[in-house]
Amino acid sequence: MNVLYISYDGLTDPLGQSQIMPYLISCSEHELNFTVVSFEKKKNLKSEYQKVKSQLDKAGISWIPKTYHKWPPLFSSLVDLQQMIRVAKKVHREKTIRLIHCRSYVPAYAAFLLKKKLGTKVLFDMRGFWADERLEGNIWRKDNPVQYGIYNHLKKMERKWWYDADHMISLTEKGKKYICNNQTPDFEKKITVIPCCADERLFTTEIDEKVKISLKNELSINHSEKLLIYVGSLGTWYLGREMMAQFANLFERKFLDRFLWIT
Repeated sequence: MNVLYISYDGLTDPLGQSQIMPYLISCSEHELNFTVVSFEKKKNLKSEYQKVKSQLDKAGISWIPKTYHKWPPLFSSLVDLQQMIRVAKKVHREKTIRLIHCRSYVPAYAAFLLKKKLGTKVLFDMRGFWADERLEGNIWRKDNPVQYGIYNHLKKMERKWWYDADHMISLTEKGKKYICNNQTPDFEKKITVIPCCADERLFTTEIDEKVKISLKNELSINHSEKLLIYVGSLGTWYLGREMMAQFANLFERKFLDRFLWIT
């Protein structure tokens, strides 16, 4: 079966390589012919293109990387959306796509437009509640009429997409329960809960002791120090202040000596 996978996250992003690619490569083993359209940041595409392309080729996955535009806000997303729709139509003409898997909300606009025009089935991989996440993370603000207007529009579209989707993915059981609230009993059958997935082999590799010693020397960390390490993003909904408070508590009680941020 020919499947078009549309992602506004780039496969050359860390998130794309840790979450999206393992999922695609695993699914491609089950007689699914994937074509992936993703939006890549120029810097990442330049440095990671060959590695990503090699892995996808090996799995038999076709990849169409497009340029992600960040500026100006909103208008850049509209430009990317138009490009997304054009490419999706072209892929459908060439391969007769039976299913579109749209990852999150921006690709959903393209997917449901093609469903309406071409009758293609849509798997709405909504992840979390994207519009709410942006509001809660202060990326968008209620006192900004444009941003709050977009938020309200997306919440209306979100509910419409729930009904129009042939199937949906929620990250959590609580998300599924919220969606199914006040729906018919059959509604929950169209939702599958799939938590974020990753290739665990990437995170269980034993690190050479010499490498660990070298890194500690480079960072001026004493080899006897007890270390707490945070790996990930900062800002928005990531609780930097709360993490620092927890470390301070452990530090004062002599459980830890140092907090290392890797971001």
